[in-house]
Amino acid sequence: MPNIDNLSPPSTSEARERGAKGGIKSGEARRKKKALRESMEALLASVLKDEIVEKFAKFGFKKGMTMQDAIG
Repeated sequence: MPNIDNLSPPSTSEARERGAKGGIKSGEARRKKKALRESMEALLASVLKDEIVEKFAKFGFKKGMTMQDAIG
């Protein structure tokens, strides 16, 4: 429960320490998002296999289509 003891602002060193930890976590999150984005872009750029194109030709799939073309 909040009270006057735990509502005081952090000291300079505590604030610096918390800021450093936040910066490290932020960098980790950015790297994770970048890896996910690059993986998704590579997946969407991949060309569909011929077997898939043959099965779904009636839906307009053509040879050489990428995953992104098939979705969109």
